[in-house]
This record gives sequence, C-alpha cells and structure tokens, in this order.
Amino acid sequence: MSSSDIPPIKRRRAWPRALLLAVIALLGCAAHAVFTAQATAPLGPHFATYQLTMSGRLVIDLGPLGNIERNSGMPGPVGVKAIVHEIPDDFAAAPQANDVDQLLGDLQQYVAFFSSPDDTIRLVKAALTHAIGRQLIVNVGAVALAAALLGFLLGRRRGRQVSVLALRAAPWVAVAALLAVSGTTAVVMAGTAKAHRIAGARVLEGTPLAGTRVTGRLGGVLETYGAQLVDVYRENEDFYASVRTNFALAWDERMAADPAQLNLTTPLTELPAETLDNPEVPLLAQSLPLGDATDWITMVVVADIHCNFSMSPLVGDLVRKSGAEILLHAGDATIDGTAVEEICPSSLEAAVPDGTAIVYAGGNHDSETTASQFASEGATVLRGKNESIEGVTVLGDLDPYATRIGQGTTLARDETADQVVSRLSQVACDDRPDILLIHNPYVAADIAKNGCVDYTISGHLHRRIGPQASGSAIEYVNASSAGAIEGQPTLGPLHGIAEVTVLRFDPVTRAIVDYRVVSVYPDANVMVSALAGYPVPESLVRELVSQPDEPADQQSPAPAGDTTDTEPAGG
Repeated sequence: MSSSDIPPIKRRRAWPRALLLAVIALLGCAAHAVFTAQATAPLGPHFATYQLTMSGRLVIDLGPLGNIERNSGMPGPVGVKAIVHEIPDDFAAAPQANDVDQLLGDLQQYVAFFSSPDDTIRLVKAALTHAIGRQLIVNVGAVALAAALLGFLLGRRRGRQVSVLALRAAPWVAVAALLAVSGTTAVVMAGTAKAHRIAGARVLEGTPLAGTRVTGRLGGVLETYGAQLVDVYRENEDFYASVRTNFALAWDERMAADPAQLNLTTPLTELPAETLDNPEVPLLAQSLPLGDATDWITMVVVADIHCNFSMSPLVGDLVRKSGAEILLHAGDATIDGTAVEEICPSSLEAAVPDGTAIVYAGGNHDSETTASQFASEGATVLRGKNESIEGVTVLGDLDPYATRIGQGTTLARDETADQVVSRLSQVACDDRPDILLIHNPYVAADIAKNGCVDYTISGHLHRRIGPQASGSAIEYVNASSAGAIEGQPTLGPLHGIAEVTVLRFDPVTRAIVDYRVVSVYPDANVMVSALAGYPVPESLVRELVSQPDEPADQQSPAPAGDTTDTEPAGG
C-alpha cells in the first residue's frame, strides 16, 4: 500500500487520537515503573529489597526459612514483597541451636515491627516513591527515544504513513488496553480474595499480628516459641501503655501543685560581695533580672535511649505537655550505629509534634550513618559550629569515640579527643554559645575549662549529675532515657530508671532558669519532680554584676507554692 492509498486524518480528529496514544503510552510506562521499581530499606533487624505486587499481601521472603505473610493494608490489590538480604541460602536441613537462637531474636524484632510498623512503612513508602519516579522518567525517556529512532529509520514519508495508521488504530488500541486491564484486574482481585481467606497463625490471634501466616521452617519455630514471644510483646505494650497513663496523671498533679515559676530570691545586685566570691554558695537564676516568663524557651533533654523506641511516644507526650520548642538529644540514639537502626531516630521524630526542633549530638554508640538518619528526619546535627535554634545558640559535635559490638572502643575519625576539645574550644571562644551539647561529659568538661562556655549538657554515664559548677560553667549530665543498665537490653520494659529533663531558658539574660526531671521506674510508675532553680555560671554572674544600672525586665513573683522537693528522684 502506497502513501496515496491511505487517506489523511483531519486535524481536529488527529489531536484527540494522538493524545489518546500518548496517555496509553504514559500509563504503560507508569504501570511498568510501579511494578518493576525496587527499593532497599530496613525491616526489623535486617535490610530488605521491597517491590510492589498485585497480591494484596505483605510477603516477607526469608528464603529457605519460609515466608511471613499478612494483608498489606494498601488500596485495592496492591501488595508488597520484601526479600530479606541476610538470610543464607545454604542452611542445613535442620537448624543448629545458634540458628534458632538468632531466629528467636529476629522474630521478636519482627513482632515489634508489625505492632508498630508506621516508621518503617514511612521509610519504605518514601524509598519506593523515589524508585518509581526514577523508573518512570527512564521509561518515558526510553519510549520517546524509541519513537524518535523509529521515525529516523523510516524516513519522512514512511514515518507519516505509520503515524496515520497509528492514529487510525488508536481507538482500537484503547479498547484492547481496557479489556486487558479489566481481565487482569478480575484475575488479580480473585487471587487477592483467595489470599485474604487464608488463615493466619493461631498463636498470633488477638494481637496486631492477627491474620499473619508464617510458612517454612520459621513457621515451626513460631508454633513452638510463638506463645512466649507474644507474651513478651503483650508485656511490652502493657508496660508502656501504663507508663504513658501514669505520666499524664503525674504531670497534671505536679502542675496543679507547682507555681508557674519559682519565687524571686535576693536580686543579684543586692548580694554581698562575699557571697558572690564564695563558690560553695550556688546562685540560682531566680536572682537574675529575668525576662518575661512567657518568652522563656522550653527544652526537653534525652540521652542514651539506645534504640528503645517504645520510649519515643512518652518523649512526645512530654514535649506536648511541657510546650517545648526544642528537643536536645545528647547522643547514643542507637545500639551499634547501623543502617538498620533507622527506626531509632525516625520513631522519635514521628512522636514529637510537628515544628519541634530536634538538635542531635552523636554518641559513641552512634555513627555517621546515624547522623545522616537524623538529618534526613529534619534534625539539626551538630558538627562543630554554632547553631541558632529557636533563639538558643548551641555548639556541639559527634563523639570522638566509636564503640562497636565485638570491637570495643576506638577513635571514630582521624581526630583525637584532645584535638576535638581544642577545635571546639576555639569555636566557643570566637563566638560564645549558650549551650554546649556533647555526649561525653569528660570532653565537655575539658572544653569548659577555657572559660568560654556557660552551660554543658551531656549523657554517656547513664546516671544524672548536676546541675553543678564545673569550672566557670554549669554542667548537667542526663541519665539514660531508656533506663540503660550494663548487661541488660534496652528494648522491652525498663530495667533501670529512665529520665528525661525539661529546661527553661531566658533569652534576655541567656540563662537556664529552672528544670524538672521526669523519672520512669521499672514498675511503670512515673515521678515528675518539683520545679528547681538552675545554678548561674560564674561568667554570667560577673557580666550582670558589672552592669548594675541596666534596667531589669523583672516580672512579679508567682504565689508561693510547695517547692521543697527540689531534688528529683532518679538513677
């Protein structure tokens, strides 16, 4: 057939048909992108490759160990398949004792994942969305390139001939595509309905894992040990539910008993010189010409959570109750600083209210990977320079040391602790920060010796120290916010007393005004300490005493209240 035998298509009919072909091509590219894109993200204690399916199921492929399956919870027949990376292909026919022990540990992580999967699901969704977007761009580019290449090979006359034929066939192509999609959808929906009728493991009934089916050798392990693990899960859920309830009651009771702020003590400018020169007599911030209390900045401090993400909702509750604008994280968010521990920072970010500024100083159990995870969640990661956060200037850095399971403690980078101290001391003396936030209190104390730091906040020791004078600065060491005790896991119900601190900062005097500590006990009881005045650093005293004529923005003292319990209980 020559080109003269093919009648042309009128322009007003050609454009809709061309658009129809373009839409069909774009939908085909999108469908291919959706169901071929892959993403790698954490899953429980492992990494896994995720891809979308049309099964309506979430299938975790554990290789020779079997599968874990449950409803995906996604719209329509869309499912997800996760292929776990670390499962070897050459297990012996019968599991060795250490294999079973490892499986039990991993299974507990999976129980935790299924019971609170939102953080992992959010990571997977973001990774798959990026993968689909990249694949769609590649597909569209490939189709456009193929069309251009075909046109070049056919030439102008034959290319026009093929274009006319394609435009004439466009409605039939659309009908064929619609029939194909309808038939595929019917088959998939039937398969999905059948999959949904498959009974889950009996041992998981009555839990968020209900309806989950476990196949292969792992299914046998679940049937044997599953009841014990479900009991562990339920114990953990009940414990932290009680903690949150007890915290809400304890906080409300304390707020009803405490004044809004502590009573005014003798003004700083009226204190005798011998008092100012006596380091044994701590001066509290209530002696300062403080600004209006409504302008004070509230901060919550956590440290050494060591991936106890069950504490994250409580931290979020405290941020809400206290009205905190800033969350200071003094390090050791993870256990070993690995990529699969991404849930540790992400659960904390998800728990606090939107708009809360998270400031993170890495610990020795964290890593560059952990710092990147915090940064990806929108946190400010301290890296050796002053950061202005909600009007508070914070200096800090990652810990100079790295502690790894089975390897001990080594230098984290090509910089000794003394070099870190020297570098941060220079930064502090060039531009004085309000707070030095650094994980190791010994490093913080060495930096404070230069006299250019007013307040240091640290963790690491798993016990509270201060607030107390350390040279010319005031140091505060936050206890573990996961109740960490040597030799005991931080996951699950607490083994020790977990503590989280609330500070209030006055932007007028640049002083920390007061603090209180929230202590969570292993029996799930919670104590909220009375408001306690914060000691004033020596440098701030000297600066304010040298300006006695400066007008003070001092508000009237609040009514007296019961402030005798100024030392919070804790570890």
